[in-house]
Amino acid sequence: MTRRKVEIIRDGLVLRGELDQEGADRPLVILMHGFGGSMGKTDREILPVLNEKLLEAGFQTFRFDFDGHGSSDGAMKDMDILREILDAIAVLQYAERLPHAGKISLMGHSQGGVVASMLAGLYHDRIGRVVLFAPAVTLVDDARQGTCMGVAYDPDHVPEMLQIGPNEVGGHYFRIAQSLPVLETASRFRGPVFFAIGAADEIVDPGSVNRWKSIYKDAEFHVIPDMNHAIEGSGREGLVRQAVQFLESGQSA
Repeated sequence: MTRRKVEIIRDGLVLRGELDQEGADRPLVILMHGFGGSMGKTDREILPVLNEKLLEAGFQTFRFDFDGHGSSDGAMKDMDILREILDAIAVLQYAERLPHAGKISLMGHSQGGVVASMLAGLYHDRIGRVVLFAPAVTLVDDARQGTCMGVAYDPDHVPEMLQIGPNEVGGHYFRIAQSLPVLETASRFRGPVFFAIGAADEIVDPGSVNRWKSIYKDAEFHVIPDMNHAIEGSGREGLVRQAVQFLESGQSA
């Protein structure tokens, strides 16, 4: 397997990622991590697991750290969804310049699922398929109610900075989230979608699946009984296999 480290400059920030199994005639999947995460290093994290299975199936993959995360430039306190969408656009544009990239598919987890869904809506004519694991559409509801991962604040008077776990997050993140048109933008994508969420998800309401069902007509939905937000549980292996098969079916269509 070949692995190439990649640096992409977006508005003066260096986004760092890894391109695996680069080669002609290999379909490409871009993977996106969640809030406070990274492209992943251990086999407990869902992105490395997905990446390995995609490579085994013959895909080339691109994983990267959003700005303010992992090895990329920037600070978490400056992060917001709009900046992450700009990151994702820069990555997509880079990927489209690769030789023989062909139709590109997206795979995102949690907040990365929100970004992937919105990127697919914005570039609906250039994305093949989309895989969403526990996409955090409820971050909009949480911001309007004034809560984030157990931390409460006044949604009508958002502070300049909030401490969310080990991270300082700027108040602008929550102000943007309050008015973020996630579903409206995502609905512009009319291609095939694979959606999965755990019934034991402790961060994203599993009931949000119904809101995604209202916008996607060509989609398969999976609610896994014992699975949490990190996509951990006895059904993980089977779910990952189904997601990869979903992407494989797009190559023969």
